[in-house]
Amino acid sequence: MSPGGRLPYLRGTAFERRVRDDLRKRGYEVIRSAGSKTVIDLVAIGTGDDTRDLIFCQCKKDGRLDPAERDELCELAVIASADAVLAEMPKAGGIRYSVVFKVGQKMAAEV
Repeated sequence: MSPGGRLPYLRGTAFERRVRDDLRKRGYEVIRSAGSKTVIDLVAIGTGDDTRDLIFCQCKKDGRLDPAERDELCELAVIASADAVLAEMPKAGGIRYSVVFKVGQKMAAEV
């Protein structure tokens, strides 16, 4: 890894861990796919009555998910009957979750 790439990588993994810990507090079992080079950073499995069954989560501190990543995340979610979620860090701090794809929703190509 290039010297300039190490710090952003470390910040990104720290954010993934924050999101993982937050999802665990919300009642999910969470698997982090570190080093997988896929669009799925975290897989969250609902363990309670008030949690969704399966979530594929992409963590982006800046909230930018390019169209190719979005499409791939949604395609994988469809295959697994999972919800696809983007976790981002607003300037004020904390974590903001945005639903990218919800189980039962039609993909753009299907509409």
